[in-house]
Formats: sequence, C-alpha cells, structure tokens
Amino acid sequence: MSPELVSRKPYDRRVDTWAVGALTYILMTGRPPFPGSTEEQRNSNIKKNNPDYSKLVGISKVAQDFIRKCLNSDIQKRPHIDEMLKHPWIEKIEEMDLSQEVQLDIAKNICSF
Repeated sequence: MSPELVSRKPYDRRVDTWAVGALTYILMTGRPPFPGSTEEQRNSNIKKNNPDYSKLVGISKVAQDFIRKCLNSDIQKRPHIDEMLKHPWIEKIEEMDLSQEVQLDIAKNICSF
C-alpha cells in the first residue's frame, strides 16, 4: 500500500506506480520492500519511506533506479505510467529474450513470497 493510502491522504493514479514498484521489487527479490512482522511495522516503514534496498544487490542499476523511482514517497515525484514506459529498464526488457533461467528465478521469487 502506498504512503498516501496508509496515511489516508488524497491520492491520484500514481498510487498504481507505487504498486508496480512494490511488485517489481517482490518479483526481483522474493521479499516485500517494506519488511515487518506485523502490518503496523510494515505501514510504519512505508510512512518513513524505509524500503529494504539491501535486497537489490545483484540487480542491475537501471532496474534498481526503476524501483526506487516507483517507490518514491513523494507522489509528486513519482512517475506517471507514460514516464514508466519510457524508463530505460522497461525499454531494455522489451528488447530482451528472457532466458529460461531468469524466468525460473522470477517464478521462485513469486513462490517464496
């Protein structure tokens, strides 16, 4: 859930950008970006904009940039969908033929989540 939703503040479509960032993080790491053993702890980390970026080690810098931009706590600085689609990582993915190994890694991350 985005900081706006957790804090019950006004929001716009960029809450969906946040969700894409969180899902991308999960697909890449198999872990949630905002850890906590309780919903209260996770929500506190979301409000503090305290994602666990240490889990992104080994992920390309351009993919990390995409995730960081999507998870920006300032909704005004978070990209709109058209900006996300122009991000270099997304454009690179469109050109890639994902190996079976990469697809299996993603599937394992989904299962471990």
